[in-house]
Amino acid sequence: MIRAGIASQKAPRQRKPTPKTVSNKSKNNHTNAKPQNPSQTPVLNIDSLALELDSSQLEALKSVGVVVEHKSIGEFNADEVKALAKKERLNAKAYDYLGTYHTKRGISCLITKHKRAKSFKLTFKGLAQYSQTSELMRTDLIEVLKLIDKAGKDVKLARLDIALDTPRLASKDNAQIAKNTKREAFKFKNTTYFKTPAEKARHKRTNERLDIKTYAKPYAGISRLEFCFKGSFFSSKSTALKRVQKTIVKASKNTSFSKADLSSLSFDIFAPNKLIDYFSAYTQPKRRPVRACEQFLSLAKTSPKSKLLKPVFKAKSAKKIKPSKKGFKKLRFSNKFNLQKAKITPKPKQTINAPP
Repeated sequence: MIRAGIASQKAPRQRKPTPKTVSNKSKNNHTNAKPQNPSQTPVLNIDSLALELDSSQLEALKSVGVVVEHKSIGEFNADEVKALAKKERLNAKAYDYLGTYHTKRGISCLITKHKRAKSFKLTFKGLAQYSQTSELMRTDLIEVLKLIDKAGKDVKLARLDIALDTPRLASKDNAQIAKNTKREAFKFKNTTYFKTPAEKARHKRTNERLDIKTYAKPYAGISRLEFCFKGSFFSSKSTALKRVQKTIVKASKNTSFSKADLSSLSFDIFAPNKLIDYFSAYTQPKRRPVRACEQFLSLAKTSPKSKLLKPVFKAKSAKKIKPSKKGFKKLRFSNKFNLQKAKITPKPKQTINAPP
């Protein structure tokens, strides 16, 4: 009976293996490949720009905005110079002139003159930071370039920061950039710096010719490769642009930034009218939407004496009395409701009859 019962049980059905068919997509991957999303391609931006101005151009600058002098030859305000040097991380003793250029739109730019320099330097930082401040700063820069163009002079660059932005940085990109540039990667907080062996041996913080670094911008949802070209890089105007493009192509080879379009940087960077056309036609890339929690934290940090982080409901707790010598904490209840809530009944008062 047992054997018959076991034999009567039906075995579970087994599916027949289906023959694998080779699709056309696997055969022709190169022909049926999906086109790359244009939002994933790196974007080239000019993030910072430093202009060399003479004394006449500095006087003409006052017609467009307000120039506040913190330090000049023979005169300086110690408190203002100390605060400015701490903010901009400058050695105030190495400069003959320190000032701030305030525009009509509320933008402040630094004006400096080194002891060994013959001209003043006006710096515009943060031209491509995915914010409204960057848009206002580009408009102010166009006004300064129009003054230079009106005087019939060429632009003298003391600094040019070019940034390549991509949505995501690959894990091997930093090692590949260090290999391409023959530099050593040095990470500090959120930024990776690429330093030459001689520069790292001498413990110098900056390079006098070129700085390269990568960092992330979480609020904009991008990763950035930034090249900072110094004034000595633009000694010869005829070959400066070719050397800039060659440096960018060489450093970004076989990385996430290798497919960047350099055609937007094919104009004469020393002609003020060409720079005006570039910044006036510049369209800022779309910034990713900010989450509600990020917006809450940003408001809590920026607003003075913010009440966002304070508790809304205040707990009604009993009043505390200082602890006694034995270390016990006593609670004093103010009304009968608290006494009933705490399940404490007051002791009846003892009445003592007076003697007859």
